[in-house]
Amino acid sequence: MQQPIDFVAITILKNASTTTATNRKTPKKQTEKTFVHTKQSNNNQKEKNSKYNPLNSDVKTQNKTACYLITEFHCYSMSLYDVLKKPLLTKKDEEYQMLMEVTEEYLHQEREKSAQKKGGAAPIVVVREHLLRRGFNLTFNPNIKLVGSDIKNDLLLLHSTANPDQEEYATNEVNMIISVKNNVIANQSSIIKENFDELNQFSPDLRFAVVVLSEKIGHQHEVTDEKIGNKRYLSFTLVSRRIYPKDGGLYCPKAIMDLLRNKDLKKTGDWERFITYIKKP
Repeated sequence: MQQPIDFVAITILKNASTTTATNRKTPKKQTEKTFVHTKQSNNNQKEKNSKYNPLNSDVKTQNKTACYLITEFHCYSMSLYDVLKKPLLTKKDEEYQMLMEVTEEYLHQEREKSAQKKGGAAPIVVVREHLLRRGFNLTFNPNIKLVGSDIKNDLLLLHSTANPDQEEYATNEVNMIISVKNNVIANQSSIIKENFDELNQFSPDLRFAVVVLSEKIGHQHEVTDEKIGNKRYLSFTLVSRRIYPKDGGLYCPKAIMDLLRNKDLKKTGDWERFITYIKKP
């Protein structure tokens, strides 16, 4: 199993620090005989190992190599967000308003336990409201199904003549099946793909989309077009985050405001692309 980049970097750093600490305990004064013997032993070891690993060399070389690797790993794991050529999110952006509205809806549902049963999870409610404002015909109820399927769906984009207040729909009433996530978790891409694959068998005219409100670019569980693996399944991540907020998570208003203030949020442009996509007949 491949270890996460940050884990590998930390392990290398720990090993380098341990080696350095051990070296400090070695007396500075060594006899000439001991020094020569050590040098010869090292040379013999190098000759025996045709695939010489610099991490097995002297302390100075080892620490230099470890620091180099740490820098490389650090740059890779930390710079994906920095090199992303997208504008920072602002308070005026619709995507920021959606993130804040999710926290408000979540707190509302915590107080009113029946609210989620009526409208669905907070991210679904917010995305639905923003799409309804643009004039799209969307399902009102949570956990809607296609006739003949047991799969519960987040949102359905309906044809203009379909009634949005149903719990089950025939495929000829549905334009697109939309999965909505606040952020991603383990195996989510696989689950979404399995559901889409099953629903895809009902009609070749159905379209599919995944909307993720925010996620770290390069996250191991990031939902991408490649992972869901069909040219008719498209993914849209509205906001790229540098980090996951520890203070209350993504359902805490203060945490979202802190991310914005610290310039940890970037606008990907996927919301506009999603709107353009669903406008297509």
